Order: sequence, then structure tokens, then C-alpha cells
Amino acid sequence: MKDLRDRVAVVTGAAGGIGRAIALELGRAGCRLVLNDLTESPLDGPAREIRRTGRAVVLAPADLANAAEATGVIRTAMEAFGRIDILINNAGVGVGGRMERIPHEAWEWIMGVNLWAHIHTVRAVLPHFVERGEGHLVHVASAAGLVAMGSMLPYSVTKFAVVGLAEALAQQVRPLGIGVTVVCPANVKTPIAEASRCHFGSPEKSDEALDAVRAFADAGIAPERVARKVVQAIRKDRFFVSTHGFVRPFAVARALFPDTTVRVAGWLDRRMMGYYTRRWRRAGRGTGEAHTAAG
Repeated sequence: MKDLRDRVAVVTGAAGGIGRAIALELGRAGCRLVLNDLTESPLDGPAREIRRTGRAVVLAPADLANAAEATGVIRTAMEAFGRIDILINNAGVGVGGRMERIPHEAWEWIMGVNLWAHIHTVRAVLPHFVERGEGHLVHVASAAGLVAMGSMLPYSVTKFAVVGLAEALAQQVRPLGIGVTVVCPANVKTPIAEASRCHFGSPEKSDEALDAVRAFADAGIAPERVARKVVQAIRKDRFFVSTHGFVRPFAVARALFPDTTVRVAGWLDRRMMGYYTRRWRRAGRGTGEAHTAAG
């Protein structure tokens, strides 16, 4: 899909972070946009920026964990523009904690947003892509979907699932002329911590973990760098997008030396949690009490 002018792209989780950056980059490339997030008002900012470039924008707020609402976003796009060329599945949240402490509701929440939203939207748009014999699916996963993070156990589970979904989809639909891309960034400067919950047994430990998530994201790359790589992957029909140089070697090491990688990754995860918590608090930042659930 080399020429993106007048293509129609649906971007989920478009209010901020990677989703916003991808939407703006697609707008600059000439796409018409359908922007989704949970509510409409946070979408006003990116919509104004895109409209200033002369591109058409439609807002489609919805809870994509709900199959009917996800289908409604695809229907809105079809009614507005008559077709869809690109689907960016980017919406995501975070859950971390000890397995025995994470409540069932937290699992349902993260599975709904991070996995079911991908499934619902793909099921809704894929018949249209198959009928036309073209289209492109982009799934934003994570480096934590290639090598797990023990501190963010549910998050890693969902991101591994998204990588598997994208890989299996690519095998099915690429012969039909439909592109599939999976994006596996490490830390990116986004507000992911504001959409995260931690369950480490006490409010203090959970707040420390959430501060580590904030500091890790704050030290990350700009979301615009990810967006440029994603648009390039769509143009060149690339399956895998890695935004950090260490991700591929670590993933290869996991495949070749799984026992060692589990031990090393666990050690790194524990060290990083402590390091980034201290870094955040030395900077005088606040804790995430409003977003932390202990238990």
C-alpha cells in the first residue's frame, strides 16, 4: 500500500500516545481518519490537528471490549467514507502485580481492552477487506509480548496473545492481498501508567510499581518515532516492527536459550523496577495512588 493518499484509516486509542502519533502521521500521509477512544472529548485535540492539514476526520468513541460497540466503530467508518483501508489496533491498558493478588476483574479489564478489542474489530472489518482483496491490519503489541515481564504479568499475557493473533492472521490473509503488521516497542513516552493498575499486596508496593511504570515510560522514545515506523511498514507491507535495538536479540535469545532468558529477564525486571521507582521519586514526582489498586 505504497500510496496512502485518500486511504481511510481507523485508529483505536487515538486520544494520546502512540495512537495519536500514528493518526497524525497517517493524516500527513494523506489518509482520511476515523479516531476511536473510550470517550469523545480527548479526541478533539488530534482531530483539530488533522483537520488543519485538510484531511477529513470522524470521531467514533466506543468501548472496544464490547463487541457491539467495536462493530459500531467499523460501521461508522463505512457510513462516513464507504470503505476502510487500514485498521490500527492500538488501544491498550496495563495491569501488573502478583498472580495471587490480581483480582478477576482486573484480568477481565485488560483482556477486554488489550485482546478482545483486537479480535472484535478485526472480525468486523475483515469481510470488507476480503471482498475488496486489499487492506492492512496493524496490531500494536509490545516487547513484553516477545519476552515476558514478571512484574506486569497480565500485560505480558495479553501482548503475547496479540503477537500470536497477528502472526496467525498474517498466515491466513496475506495470500488474499491483506497486509498484517505487529508492532513491538519497548518503553515509549506515553501516559500508559494513567491507564494502569497494580496489585502487589499493599498500597505502598503497588504505588512503587506504578511509579516505576511512569519512570520507564518517561525515559522512552517519542511516540512519533513509532508512528513513522508503522506508516513505513504499511507502505512496505512489513510484518514486524521493532523500535528498540535490543528487542530482536532478546527475542532470539529467548527462542535459543529459554531457561537462561527466563532467569535473566526476571533479574532485569526486578532491578529495573527498583531503579525506575527511585528515579521517579528522586525527581520529586507524585505516586499513582489514584490509579493503584492493592490487594
